[in-house]
Amino acid sequence: MDIYNDDIPRSRPSVCIPIAARGAGDLERHIAFVKDMSPDLVEFRADYYRGPDCAGAAKIISDGLPGMPLIFTFRKRSEGGARDMEESERTAVILNAISSGYISAVDIEESTVEDRLEEVAAASRSNGIPVIMSYHDFFDMPSYEKLRSKIHNMKQKGADVAKISVTPSNRSEAFAFIDNFVRIKRDTDMPTIAVTMGEHGLFLRLFGWVLDNPIIYAAGLVPTAPGQPPAQFIRWFEK
Repeated sequence: MDIYNDDIPRSRPSVCIPIAARGAGDLERHIAFVKDMSPDLVEFRADYYRGPDCAGAAKIISDGLPGMPLIFTFRKRSEGGARDMEESERTAVILNAISSGYISAVDIEESTVEDRLEEVAAASRSNGIPVIMSYHDFFDMPSYEKLRSKIHNMKQKGADVAKISVTPSNRSEAFAFIDNFVRIKRDTDMPTIAVTMGEHGLFLRLFGWVLDNPIIYAAGLVPTAPGQPPAQFIRWFEK
């Protein structure tokens, strides 16, 4: 999966809608909503899912949305995940999804225990699946130096794409992030997704092309991050 999809006009980012269904009976409702919104990508937030088979749920999503790239994410609690799970068990769920053949990319945190992260990166390479490696700060706007260091670490650990999610505390910090993000991408030479969370990050989500951001995450039936704009609003805003 190439996040810079040549079929999508570069005048706008790709739109990704997360599916945060609680169980198998809820999946069809979420899939129907995504179909109606017609995003470019879909993300399965498996940490919300309470069914016994996350790879099976990924198959249902893939079959229900044919041709749409599917990102598999089982976010850990400390970085915004919906539930606690032992790292060994969480890693097993992710590896099962990677080997299933139903997903297009996997998103995993840079802070994941090193041997588990290496295991996921190696399995992804073996299956031809890109690794989106992510970092989240729900309370602050990290410095340029810290973000550059994080992305450098991601590159060293096998990331194909970096994803940084930050929280500006005011409009000035949000504007300053525009310059920092441009510098970070130039200095790290790494495909990077930026997510600005919270009230003061919302306008940068809407104006994703200002950052030359490849992907905007828009809320599905269940928002999965603070300040995530509704998918309906994103589609209206693009018109």
